[in-house]
Amino acid sequence: MKVILQNAITLNGLIAGKNHDTSWVSDADWENFMNLVKRIGVMIIGRVTYDVMKKEGELKNYSYILTVVMTGNRKLEKEDKNLIISSKSPKQILEFLKKRYPTSL
Repeated sequence: MKVILQNAITLNGLIAGKNHDTSWVSDADWENFMNLVKRIGVMIIGRVTYDVMKKEGELKNYSYILTVVMTGNRKLEKEDKNLIISSKSPKQILEFLKKRYPTSL
């Protein structure tokens, strides 16, 4: 399984400003990310990123994509058709995906 990591981070290593502001991410960066996700069919994101994308309506256009949300809160864990919220480690999540979707990734 090939894993592609794409980050949008600031020079000081942050992924968002105050109140989860990501206005510094260019439209071209966002479009590149979403085109990659569409091509692959899976995205793994953190819970805060998921919450922001959900609030801004970014996820509804990509409901056919498997979205895996990483969280540290076991109480938030759930699994639906195209949404997995998991408190497992990144390694465990990748192992799970490899077993469950051997030809999809």
